[in-house]
Amino acid sequence: MVNLIDFLKARPKLVRHTGYGIVAAIVVWSLIVIDRHHVHSWLEKIPAFWSFFTIVSALVLVFVARTWAKTGIETDEDYYDR
Repeated sequence: MVNLIDFLKARPKLVRHTGYGIVAAIVVWSLIVIDRHHVHSWLEKIPAFWSFFTIVSALVLVFVARTWAKTGIETDEDYYDR
């Protein structure tokens, strides 16, 4: 496992392009496979709506987590020494 992590750390461009490829494959799959004839709302008529919704939701969660971590979860190293 450590070797895999070292391999991926040494090749960030490969990791990034692989991630983009996976996202593109999911979007293409949703365009081809998902049946939009019996949708529950008008938003679901948009091609690949759930793929884009998931990506945007993940980005929002990452942004909120990073912002929240800076406002109180992360503490100074000498927190317990005070």
